[in-house]
Amino acid sequence: MSLINTWQQLAAAADEALKGYILRLFGQYNRVACEILAEDAARFSRLGGSDERVYDRLMQLMAAYREAVGLIESSDAETEANPTVNALMAGIRDILNSRLRQFEDMAGEESTPNPVAEEKRAIVERALLYTARQIENQANQYPGKAAPEIWAAMRGIFILGNKIEWRDEQALREIFVHYQDGLRFCLLGLDDLHGRRVTYSYIELIEREWEMLEAMIRVQVQALEAEVSESDIAPIRVLDIIREAYQQIGPMIEDIRTLPQTAARTGQVSPCRTYEEFSAAIRAQAVAEPPGALPDTTPFFEALREETATLFGQQRITFLKAAYKMQRMIGVEILIAEEAAALFSTAYTLLAEGEPDGTKTEGQIIAGITETLEIKIESLRESIQAFNGESAGLLQSFAKEKNDVTDEIKEAAYLTIREAWLSDPPTETDLPCFLARCRESEAFAPYRTDYEKHVNHYTAKMEKAALRFKKEILLYEVCTYEEILTHSVSRLKESDNEAVLAAAQKLHDTYAALEVLLRKNNITPIRPAPHDAFNGKEHEVLVAEKQEGFAKGEIIKLVGSGYRHNDQVLMRANVIAAR
Repeated sequence: MSLINTWQQLAAAADEALKGYILRLFGQYNRVACEILAEDAARFSRLGGSDERVYDRLMQLMAAYREAVGLIESSDAETEANPTVNALMAGIRDILNSRLRQFEDMAGEESTPNPVAEEKRAIVERALLYTARQIENQANQYPGKAAPEIWAAMRGIFILGNKIEWRDEQALREIFVHYQDGLRFCLLGLDDLHGRRVTYSYIELIEREWEMLEAMIRVQVQALEAEVSESDIAPIRVLDIIREAYQQIGPMIEDIRTLPQTAARTGQVSPCRTYEEFSAAIRAQAVAEPPGALPDTTPFFEALREETATLFGQQRITFLKAAYKMQRMIGVEILIAEEAAALFSTAYTLLAEGEPDGTKTEGQIIAGITETLEIKIESLRESIQAFNGESAGLLQSFAKEKNDVTDEIKEAAYLTIREAWLSDPPTETDLPCFLARCRESEAFAPYRTDYEKHVNHYTAKMEKAALRFKKEILLYEVCTYEEILTHSVSRLKESDNEAVLAAAQKLHDTYAALEVLLRKNNITPIRPAPHDAFNGKEHEVLVAEKQEGFAKGEIIKLVGSGYRHNDQVLMRANVIAAR
């Protein structure tokens, strides 16, 4: 199974376990956040405060009214002897019955003992329900696009078998926003409650009752007091009930008149708690059970170790490529030199087999050239053998001195790749780029740098040896052969003997073949023409002289060709320049 497939199976199992863990954790966060909201909303809504006591006091007042009405109705027979008392008592009964009917009409069919308190609780419950749903939605969508790196980090910790400590500040801040929204929702509802129920209904009603009782005390109560005697138990009790109700309402009126000002709020609601207080409470009280067990992680980690070893193997391939490059460099130089030696051998054979009949001087020249060619051939072959031995020694040292990667480097590289994978796992298409980035990372730096230094060191040595062989051996032989053409073969071309002329042509053809060989290997001659400007990089002055028609610094004559390999000057051309 491929590395990607192994990872996908492991990641899917980890994600499923983590999702359950996150849902449980968010459930705990939801519970704690709603507890905090309920506590703060209760404080802001003033549960059990003055606005609720207004309704309770009204209920107590209506109970007192009913008691007084009941006493009056039951005492009608007892006070028949005093019509004035009966009339006053009937008037008080009618007033109280009227107030009872008005209260009952306003309160309606309220089944709860205190509708103000119940509506407050309902507002708080709706705020809690809203907040809980928002946090549930957040949990179901987590992590979404906001925190993929956090999810990857948690999954990596889980896969490694470590304890997960969830620290997603962004998610906690979002939960805090849900808490703020719930609190704002709650307070706006409470503001509306105070405006509808307390300020304009129950408060006004109790104020009217207070005014009505005050008026009743001034008129009916005073008149009744003047008519009753100590033996009139029911009227006296009615008078006590009315006076007591009036005395109890007075302080409450002073209290509730400040309620609309303390209850009024603006649309800008500051949260009860800071984020720091809120998050500290969340973390302290919310604890979720850890994720369940994962399937065996060994296949994935073993596959990743194999991939790490492959990356080191790729570095080894770089080493082998460098060795091949050096071998090829050696082979090219030796091949050129052997082909040059073969050209010299062909020329030597042609001269040695059929020495042409010419003058004695021409014969001596040809014999000298033949001897020189023989020396060149022998020298080239010895130099090729020496260079081959030197380069073979360099290659052996190159391979012998390179030690393999240590276990410590391998383990450090594996841990780095594992961390990179778990924090940002690649897809199948991204895998080659991911592995290439890993191979260029710091984890591979000691091994990679060691390889690079080793390769660069021996490559430089091999290039230096090859350059020396090219300049001091190959091109030296070519240049000295050019001197033979200039100083010896040029004299043969003045001969009247066709065989001598043919030999001279063959020697020139050999030089032309040498030039073709060099050009095939990107080695080109440097041959400045007369009147060309002197260039110290490409030309070397053998003689500087004055000559008519030549300006200072102009080349008068080419003495010996120079050579360059691509853009690198190997040998400068020897010239005579004007001074």
